[in-house]
Amino acid sequence: MIRLRTFVILSSLLVVLLVLLVSWGQMKRALDKGAATLREKEMEHISQVALSVIETKKSELNNYTRVIRSNNDLASAYIIALESGDTKLIDTRLKKIRKEVNFDFAEILTPKGKPIHKNGLEINKGTLNRILSQKEGLCPAELFGEPALISFSPLTLYDEPIGIVVIGYYLQRHVSPALATFTGAEITFKIEPAAKPRGPIMDLSHSEFSAPLDQTGNERLWTKIHLKESPSESLWALLSSRLILSGAISLVLLFVVLNCFLEFGFVRQFRGFVEEMNKTAQDVDRGEPREIPFSPSHIEENNFL
Repeated sequence: MIRLRTFVILSSLLVVLLVLLVSWGQMKRALDKGAATLREKEMEHISQVALSVIETKKSELNNYTRVIRSNNDLASAYIIALESGDTKLIDTRLKKIRKEVNFDFAEILTPKGKPIHKNGLEINKGTLNRILSQKEGLCPAELFGEPALISFSPLTLYDEPIGIVVIGYYLQRHVSPALATFTGAEITFKIEPAAKPRGPIMDLSHSEFSAPLDQTGNERLWTKIHLKESPSESLWALLSSRLILSGAISLVLLFVVLNCFLEFGFVRQFRGFVEEMNKTAQDVDRGEPREIPFSPSHIEENNFL
């Protein structure tokens, strides 16, 4: 048979354990729901940051292109390179420009779109047609298999166009590391062929978000954001460890409190009554009847006894 004290303690501990488990489940569901909203807002915010950075880079490229296209020294070096086939002088000029304004690449194309260097920029046909038709502008492009942002403008000598200046940044090298440091997320860029405009794509299960940054022209720029650590996972790990610790402490304290309460509030008084009844019964057997001493108890059942 199960003793009363054991039954009460085990029942109480079981109830508390069930309450903790239910609270744990409810907390996890609430945390997951809040974390999903938090991830959604965070990824949308990061995409806006990425868009702002791209727009800033576009403005920089436009401003630098306006200055470079009127560089007479560069134009003269370009003409010499065309006539002599020696690109050393123009290499020096372009290297100086890249160093001053921190571009990833700078190239000069002939009016027909041929690079001045033998191993010049590998510009795909669609982007090259855009450069030759528009003469001046800015667009995303894929160069040597990497997403890039390029600006192009006529190179002039005495206000006469003689070639096309192309300058720009490799986004994975120039922009992604800075954004990753600032946002704490893994951010990549990709170029897609022109298609029907699409809106942002969110995958909360993998903490990923893809958003368009430039949907003009033949090449369209997208950014893909991946949160390295789910906020719910880190927060849940902290809360669950705290909950387990607090639950274990609560169960131990409950065991101690119940044990003390039953021992001093009920068990000892009950045993005292039983011992007095046994003594009285023994006295009656010996022909010495006496009155059982009675001390009022806080337990009503003891008083009935």
